[in-house]
Amino acid sequence: MICTGVAIALGAFSLGGEEKPPTVEWSARDVRGAEVRIPDGKRPTVVVFVLGDQPQSQQALEQVKSTVGAPGDVQVVVVVSGKDAEGPAKKLAEDAKLGWPVIADMDYTGSGKLGVHVWPTTVVIRSDGQGVGHLAGAAKGFAKDLEGYLAFAAGKIDAAALQRRLESHDTVIDSPGQMAERHLVVARRLLEKDLAEQARLELERGLKLQPEHAGLQLAMVEVLLSLGEASGAMEMLERVDEKGGPGWRMKVLRGQALVAMGKWEDAEGVLSQAVQLNPDPSEAYYELGRVYEHGQKWQQAADAYRRAFEMTGVGRKLAAGMRGVGTSTRPATRP
Repeated sequence: MICTGVAIALGAFSLGGEEKPPTVEWSARDVRGAEVRIPDGKRPTVVVFVLGDQPQSQQALEQVKSTVGAPGDVQVVVVVSGKDAEGPAKKLAEDAKLGWPVIADMDYTGSGKLGVHVWPTTVVIRSDGQGVGHLAGAAKGFAKDLEGYLAFAAGKIDAAALQRRLESHDTVIDSPGQMAERHLVVARRLLEKDLAEQARLELERGLKLQPEHAGLQLAMVEVLLSLGEASGAMEMLERVDEKGGPGWRMKVLRGQALVAMGKWEDAEGVLSQAVQLNPDPSEAYYELGRVYEHGQKWQQAADAYRRAFEMTGVGRKLAAGMRGVGTSTRPATRP
C-alpha cells in the first residue's frame, strides 16, 4: 500500500503500464521579472505551490529546502497562489535562505496547468516535461517520498524501484489536516473512475476532520453535481471561503449548479465571468453553450461549443497540427 501520510496523489501520474504521464510546459515571469521555464530541459524541476499565510506552506518549503541536493541538480520554483499573492511572493523572493525564483500566480494559471487543487502541493517534473507525481501537504514522510521522486525523475531508479521506496515506510499521520488531505486525494481518484458515491463517503470523512477545508468542500460540490443534487451543491458553495480556492473554479461550479437548477439567466452571467482569466475554460464554455442552446441562441451556442473543444488538449493538438499543414484553422484563444 502506498504511504498516504503526505497525501501522495499518483492518480494523474502513471508509474508503469501503457498510460503516458502528462507533459508539462509552462513559462512565467517571477516577481523579479526573470523568465522561468518549466521544464528547463536540463534537469528535474520541483514546483512548490503555496499560500502566503499558511503555516503548512512554510513547512513544505523548509522540507523541500532540506531535501533538494545541490542547486545545479534540480530546478526549484515556488508558486504563490491567490489574488493577493504578489505581496507574499515578493517577501519570499527577498528571503536569501530560499534562493529560488518565486512566481505570483494571482489568477491560478499555474495551478490550473499542473492540476493543483490543494495547498501546499509539491510537483516533481522530469527534464523532458513529463510529470512524476504530486505530494500534497507536508507530513513526516514528505522528505523520503520527495527523494524517491527526484531519483526517478533524474533516471537514477526505475518505476518499480520508486514504487518499492514509496511502499517501504509507514508514516504516522499526526494532524487532522493531513488526514483530511488524504481523504481528498482518495476522493479525487474515485471521481476519476466515476465512483461518486464512494468519493462522497471519503469527503464526508475529511469534512468531519476539517469542516472548513476549501478543497474538500469544492470536491464535494463536484460530487453532489454528479449525483444530481444541485441544491446541495449550491448550499456547499455558499460555505466555501472565497480565499480557499480559485475564483474561476468556484464560478464554473456555481454555473453548473444554476444550469442544473434551470436558472438559465443567472447561469449565463456567472459562466460568462468564469471563462475570463481561466487557465482551463473548456468546461465553462461547454456549460455556456448549453445555456445559449436553451435560449435558442444558436450562433452563440455553436461558438461556445467550438471554444470548449478548442480549449481541450485534443482540440489544441488538432488545431496546431492543422495549422502546420497550412490549413486555415482558427487558433484556440482566450477571450
